[in-house]
Amino acid sequence: MDAAWNFSPKTKLGSRYLRNIGYSSFATTGATPTNLNETVEVYLDKVLISNVYFRVFGRLGQLASDGDITIVSPD
Repeated sequence: MDAAWNFSPKTKLGSRYLRNIGYSSFATTGATPTNLNETVEVYLDKVLISNVYFRVFGRLGQLASDGDITIVSPD
């Protein structure tokens, strides 16, 4: 999902939400070997001159596995 609000022709406030499901490269103990990746972003764009703009943004991400992952080390 991507939404933006134009406060003026040169100023925009927006947000973005991404959700992806992919296979894990590790063996998991859950029902399926999948990972859930969620990202939330908020940004503010300001046009300074014709082709130059300034963007400030904050992003928060989370990666969750469907089950526990056990990594066996050589020790």
